[in-house]
Parts: sequence; C-alpha cells; structure tokens
Amino acid sequence: MGETTSNREQNVLMQIQNSKNPQQAITVVVNQEESYAETQGLRMLFNVDEIRVDLQEILSSLQQTAMVLSFLLETMSAGHEMGLPYAYQDVFEYEGVRYSLKKEEGHRVLKRLQ
Repeated sequence: MGETTSNREQNVLMQIQNSKNPQQAITVVVNQEESYAETQGLRMLFNVDEIRVDLQEILSSLQQTAMVLSFLLETMSAGHEMGLPYAYQDVFEYEGVRYSLKKEEGHRVLKRLQ
C-alpha cells in the first residue's frame, strides 16, 4: 500500500471550500485513535502547518469549527492572492470568540478559549 490513503479509506468529517476561490478546498479527517481531526490541504495550498482540533471540541460545535476553518482558509487565500506570506496568530478572535492556534508537533492545534 502507498504512503497516502484515499479519502474513501479515511474518516472524512467535512470538506471546506473557499467561497471566493472554489478550486481551493481542504478536507478534515478524523483520527479516532488519537481523538483529533486534522485538515489536509493547507500545506499544499499555502505551505503552512495543517490544523488539528480535539475531537470532543469539534463534536460540541461542529458548525462553529467549520466556520472558523473556513475563515482561516479564506484569510490564507486573500494573503496568497496579494503575494503576502501567511503566518498563524497564536491567539485570534472570530465572531467575538477567542481561539488559540498553538504549534505542537509540526501542526497547529485549534482551541476555543473560555
């Protein structure tokens, strides 16, 4: 078997497409053994770390997590179109809610802050 696994063999939770640039899309896959979900496609599109989210956090607010990931995808795309490098902020706010994106083991871990 090859190094990559097709989407059919992975536990795909959702796909997020850039509303302004539809050919830019990422997939969020679940790793049940490690209890997290992870984006696939950000590194290929924008040369940035993929994002991991604790599975419990996603399940408690799937729609909000999808909206935050979509927001991040669109901001990366806007910067890319302007020729600007993208850098994650360790803490940011989206729709009045604060989130952290701390670097851990070559990924960024998305968490909602209280």
